[in-house]
Amino acid sequence: MTSRQGSPTNTSAPVDQVDVRGPRFAAWVTTAVLVITLIVSSFSLAAAAVILGVQAVVFAIGALGGPRKHPYGLIFAKLIAPRLAPVSEREPTPPLKFAQLVGFVFAVAGAVGFATGLVALGLAATALALVAAFLNAAFGICLGCRLYPLVAHLRTTAHPA
Repeated sequence: MTSRQGSPTNTSAPVDQVDVRGPRFAAWVTTAVLVITLIVSSFSLAAAAVILGVQAVVFAIGALGGPRKHPYGLIFAKLIAPRLAPVSEREPTPPLKFAQLVGFVFAVAGAVGFATGLVALGLAATALALVAAFLNAAFGICLGCRLYPLVAHLRTTAHPA
């Protein structure tokens, strides 16, 4: 585990880290996609389900491949990062991957809700994902990242070495 500045607190293994601006950019794009989903849902539940389904795929790619494989992360790396000052702050990728997994769960639940006519489920799941994405984008508060240490601790206590 590492601190936000990258100094190790556990020397068992190095942790892959990325520029904090990449995940925040991804959160801004995700925020826009989720707002569009909510707007579209007032006109077409099927279209909202498709948009949210595509976002679920994006979340899945981020959960499995991490920020460097995430579609929005690739856009950041290719188009935006080269125009920015050098990296001054990094964060570890495991919590980011977990946050993407949480986003995936909410996006799938929302897409299923919209696709099956369970509008309240679609709206609630999308709104919760939107709150999380916006908090990360605007304030750098990654809710999934905050939950990650708890989940990691529960996994290690459930499966002692």
